[in-house]
Amino acid sequence: MRFISFRRGRLFVALGFVGVGVALILAPRALGWQWSGSATLTDLGSEFLGLALAVSILDWFFEQRRLRSDGRRLAWEVFHQVERAVWVWQGGPFRLETDELLGLLNGVSEDDEFADCTERLLLGLGIRGRQLLKGERSAVGTIPGLGDALSELAGLARIGEGRKPSARAVRSALQTSTRTLAGILDLSAPQTPARLIRDRSARVEAQEQRFAIGLAAAAA
Repeated sequence: MRFISFRRGRLFVALGFVGVGVALILAPRALGWQWSGSATLTDLGSEFLGLALAVSILDWFFEQRRLRSDGRRLAWEVFHQVERAVWVWQGGPFRLETDELLGLLNGVSEDDEFADCTERLLLGLGIRGRQLLKGERSAVGTIPGLGDALSELAGLARIGEGRKPSARAVRSALQTSTRTLAGILDLSAPQTPARLIRDRSARVEAQEQRFAIGLAAAAA
């Protein structure tokens, strides 16, 4: 709210400069003034128009910087959501490194099942992807690749349409989006072999246990 008020203030300042500048330029002609100071008023009006242009350029610069900051914040938010969903689904350490995250996804078997809690997490990712693509288009557009990552995740929202997800399709969406997000966030993206990752298990019972652990950790 404070930023919006500040930006609105800059807009009013720019419009004020434009109004004063136009008035100073047109007034001598409109009123038929024939005196030596007319040229001075015209020059002064031009200066006010220049100030209006400068304020507009600064406003654009600050807006772009804010949007880039928002876009990067959204990339981190989604990346952490992906981390949680993959951890609940596939296991591994509670705090996954990027190489472990990619390793777990590479080790997904087509026979891996989804607990109900895992499906809800994946559905949440899909819905969030759609929301950001629609509601945060300007911020997303300032970060190259973020829109592509969100589009991949948005496909997971089909789970809410009664479509049973396949392990292959989910792995593909998560792998692609994770690599893209890792690149955006300057995270190391080598891949640890899945067999070397401890506590790895895709059993439905293990997924439910990890989901409960995650809820407890979030509430603590």
